[in-house]
Amino acid sequence: MSHASVGSIRRIVRLAAFALLASSCILSVPAAAPLQIGVAKIDITPERPVHLINQLTAQESEGVHQRLRATALAFKGGASDSASVLVVFDGIGVPPQNTAAVRKKLASLARPESVTICATHDHCAPHLTGLLPDIYGDPMPAEHQKRIDEYTLWLAGRLESVARAAIQDCRPRRLERATGKVGFGVNRRKVVNGRWTGWGDDPAGSVDHSLPLLAVRNPDGSLAAALVTYACHNTSIGGRDFDNRISGDWVGHAREAIEEQHPGALAIVTLGCGGDARPNKHGGIETARRFGGMIAAEVARLLGEKMTPVSSPPVCRSRTIQLSLGPTPAQKELERLRDSAPKARSRYAKAQAAIAARTLARIQSRLPPPLSLPYETQTWSFGDELTWCFLAGEVVVDYAHRIRRDFGPAAWPIAYANDLPCYIPSKRILSEGGYEADQSMAYYGLLQTLLPSTEDRIFAELNRQLTPGK
Repeated sequence: MSHASVGSIRRIVRLAAFALLASSCILSVPAAAPLQIGVAKIDITPERPVHLINQLTAQESEGVHQRLRATALAFKGGASDSASVLVVFDGIGVPPQNTAAVRKKLASLARPESVTICATHDHCAPHLTGLLPDIYGDPMPAEHQKRIDEYTLWLAGRLESVARAAIQDCRPRRLERATGKVGFGVNRRKVVNGRWTGWGDDPAGSVDHSLPLLAVRNPDGSLAAALVTYACHNTSIGGRDFDNRISGDWVGHAREAIEEQHPGALAIVTLGCGGDARPNKHGGIETARRFGGMIAAEVARLLGEKMTPVSSPPVCRSRTIQLSLGPTPAQKELERLRDSAPKARSRYAKAQAAIAARTLARIQSRLPPPLSLPYETQTWSFGDELTWCFLAGEVVVDYAHRIRRDFGPAAWPIAYANDLPCYIPSKRILSEGGYEADQSMAYYGLLQTLLPSTEDRIFAELNRQLTPGK
């Protein structure tokens, strides 16, 4: 054998030995715990007639166009053995007592900051106890209120059940994300010379047409679930086309269309910061179906393209802050509003009269009017790969743009989370005035408005949660 051949053999042996050593070193590093993900759904359609949000007279629901649903997405793994679970349901908003009850029931499985409940702001769904107390102007008939209370309590149990089912379903799965675009949302505020002048579609107004998508895939690559977010009111069914029947509106039809296109997968649809956006057309079921189909078509397109993997389990943070309210009207003004009740005709005037009466009763009982609103701000961070910013209430679009500006394009805002205290206006909208800034507060039981400090206060808390230690 030649010296060259011997040298070659020695080099091969050395390379093999080096490869074996490198391989043993790699194998000696503890592997990261696999990402465990679970999904579940449950029916939450009321079992008997109940008052719907869109029905502004004393009349309970008269049938079902589409059954209502709650869905859940759960995660296990990471630094803690506890789970994280997101529950989304067809409803106008999340009663805070239901959030508290579900978190308490799940305490052995998940920390409170790791449980999030979101609503689809569905106006074709039942009214819920504690939310929008003066939306109808007139008091709710006692029998109607009883059935609302019963449904709200039953709903809390269903939300707990679907959360548990998702946690139990956790198994090795992988995540991918992408962002698309859908264009049916339009700004609904008419502003002239910096002041709100009324309702109306404003094609030049600020909107968020992005469609963030999170895909959950099984080990074989098949789709287990798809979660999307769109910043637009869930109100394509309304006015004379609303027939007092239950449905999920465009959100429900988006779910159906996604699941029809991807058999075996679960669709979850959440709302972004679209408090001042609405669909560019209103109608009946066919209109809702058309908008839902637009969402599903964009989801199908995104799933057919290369998506960005998400490999980290979520780290969840939450804190309730206080949002300052403006001054209460003077006593003479409160008395004037209270005494106007017999002549009040509009829902707005009736609501103001009722709130003034309650406020005067509080003052007479030596209870001060509220000075602030409790407001929960919650974030889920999937490493540096994805961030969910959960905000309570009807949050306007300026928050979506600022979240992405401050925290990057992988930061996804999701509104209507954990509570429904009121609209959450930006500094710009508070300066312009109008429905989202002030008039809507009466339907939420308040004669006061939020202060211009609201936006910066919320972002200070988001910054605290998302940049700890800085």
